[in-house]
Amino acid sequence: SGRLVPSCAPMPCGVPRGLAEDAVVHRCGSVTHGLSCMAACGKGYIGPPMEMQCDAPDLLGSPPVCEGMLCKMRMPSGIGVNATDCIGTRTSETCSPQCKFGFLEVNASDVRCENTGIFSESTLACSPQPCTDLSAHSAFSSAEYQHTCAGAVFGQSCAVMCAPGYDLISDPKPLFCGADGNFVDHSRAELGSPPICQGRNCTINSPQGRGVVHDCEGTTTAQSCVATVMPGYTFELGGPTTLTCGSNGAFQWGAQMRVQPEVCEDLVAFEGIGHSCVNKSFGTFCWAYCETGYMGSPAQYECKLVKSSVVLMPMGDPIACEEDDISDATSDATDGTNSSGARRLAGACADLSLDTVGATHNCVDKAEGETCIVECMDGYTLVGDPSI
Repeated sequence: SGRLVPSCAPMPCGVPRGLAEDAVVHRCGSVTHGLSCMAACGKGYIGPPMEMQCDAPDLLGSPPVCEGMLCKMRMPSGIGVNATDCIGTRTSETCSPQCKFGFLEVNASDVRCENTGIFSESTLACSPQPCTDLSAHSAFSSAEYQHTCAGAVFGQSCAVMCAPGYDLISDPKPLFCGADGNFVDHSRAELGSPPICQGRNCTINSPQGRGVVHDCEGTTTAQSCVATVMPGYTFELGGPTTLTCGSNGAFQWGAQMRVQPEVCEDLVAFEGIGHSCVNKSFGTFCWAYCETGYMGSPAQYECKLVKSSVVLMPMGDPIACEEDDISDATSDATDGTNSSGARRLAGACADLSLDTVGATHNCVDKAEGETCIVECMDGYTLVGDPSI
């Protein structure tokens, strides 16, 4: 009698590791000896609930087997996105969306299947693979081609055609930007060869004029040729000039060029010989004649090319004058001709006037009794003999 009765309290049970998983929800954290609790699958998981019995210090029973639900909403998508890795992903699992072949990954990251059945938002973006510069291919780098392939990316089409100044002989060349960043033809097998383009002949602003020689005949777009002087001419301005055939059919000159004929040295005349062969240029003509008191036929000379120099050369026999006697000089005054047989001009030298187109003379400032000649200007043909 008088003994104290002890006070006893039920012991709590520890929570086993199987109930600590994210997939399980329970209220077993405060259960004590002799009591039971229920453990079930959490949100996003499926499986039967299980009763747990506290037999202190152990919580007895099997935790529920929970399987995550399949995520089907907000599946990673977009141009070039490959979400194959995410098919079959369940709650709390992650997957790695990727870019399809032919696309470049930007901001790639894994996505998680939330317990709502929705994937976390993907940051992945896929950019189409750009194709290489078509002009870097030697077959397509020629100036005769132009194309619409600049900046083309995988999946885009473009075409190669002839540049301005070229005519298309074949069909245009359609191309496709492949997944590996290389162009292929419409069969998508290989790049192939470019179309056939033919340059147009240049006909505008071509080299021309007296004394100019060139190799520009048949020159086509983008081709070059050279203009220079022919023998007997010299450069007044510039030198041999390169011309380029432009796409507009006109020659583009690399520099200005102007030519002029070379000039022959004046004719050296002996006593009794007069002439108009002063400062004569290549290709022109002049006359030598006998002065008063001398006889002989007039002789025509040409400034012509001999080997590499321009020289005054007689067209026939060179001038030859012999001293005339007094009786012949007297006959000049009476019959209107001189001893050479050439026609003599009537009237005083001061009264000489020429109405004939193309005629010229050296009779200016001639004194009475002196001889001069009337001949044709350069560019005119003499009919008959000159007038002495």
